[in-house]
Amino acid sequence: MEAATKKALLKPPRENGEILFVPEAETFSAALRGARRAVTCHQLVFFHPGIAIRFHLINSLGPATGCLLFMDTDRTLLQARIPCREGESKVCGLLSTERALYRNVSLRIDRLERFFKVVGEEFVRRTGSGLPDAVQAYERYVQICMGLDRDMPLRERLAESFVRFSGFEVPYHFLSDLFAGDAFRDFFLRIFDDERRFREVYNRTLHRYKERFRFRFRNFPFPELKSGELPFWVEQKGVRCQFRVDRFNARDIQRSTILPKASPLTLFLRMHYCDHFVHGVGGANYEWVNDRIAEEFFGVELRPWSVLSATFHLGGIPERDYPFFFMAPREVERRLRKTGLVA
Repeated sequence: MEAATKKALLKPPRENGEILFVPEAETFSAALRGARRAVTCHQLVFFHPGIAIRFHLINSLGPATGCLLFMDTDRTLLQARIPCREGESKVCGLLSTERALYRNVSLRIDRLERFFKVVGEEFVRRTGSGLPDAVQAYERYVQICMGLDRDMPLRERLAESFVRFSGFEVPYHFLSDLFAGDAFRDFFLRIFDDERRFREVYNRTLHRYKERFRFRFRNFPFPELKSGELPFWVEQKGVRCQFRVDRFNARDIQRSTILPKASPLTLFLRMHYCDHFVHGVGGANYEWVNDRIAEEFFGVELRPWSVLSATFHLGGIPERDYPFFFMAPREVERRLRKTGLVA
């Protein structure tokens, strides 16, 4: 990517390369090969190939090192944006609810069939017959997705169809399962038990970040924590609400579903689950904060993280804004090899 593109993408000014450091492909690949477990994560949505390329990179490491994580704890928003040649687009919606995806355990097969039918028809109508490879890739994805067990829960259906469509061999897990485990519970309780000091470290680090990189936006990359707040959600009647310390005691917490917001989410993963995390472009805006929280609050030093996106490598082709199932996996892999990250 060109320097101007990188600056617009990651936003912080280039100060000693501390945030905006783009290594050579060989340096990046060597760091990944040296990891015991390298992972990437994204919501289970119909994302575009610029995001899918991160999953292809992790898959290239093999089952012994690579692992995929699917974020099923966000609100459920499943839709496919179908662009047309005149620069306009149409959004085809499947499901939109404030309930987390892992709470939506089923979806009528006939509704899924109707969604795919509309998406396919809109794609052909808006792009014409000039993209036969994209239509073929889409039809293969639908065949895989609809060919799975009819009783398979929605999140498993989305994950499994994506993995099979892409030909991945590395394992995958859901974040909701990790957050139900003892490691996350201990991580959260350590913060909860020393919540005032954590909030102080968190806010102080945010202030340093904004001063150092001259950000004028009050809530970028996150708003500061107010008295009694922690950067977590608590589920109430299936909907996520801001966690407040004054509304819970240790016994309440044991009975509640606690979910992390963006910063503690990757902080937990980097501390307890992996030693190399591959972000999309958004993560570059807050891992600087996480590194210092880890050092000042937890007393640990985390290994470096990476950012990888093919968003701009794919910018010159029509498929850039299409969902991943309109681009054959071999094309995504070809563009990944073109970067020199994998052989």
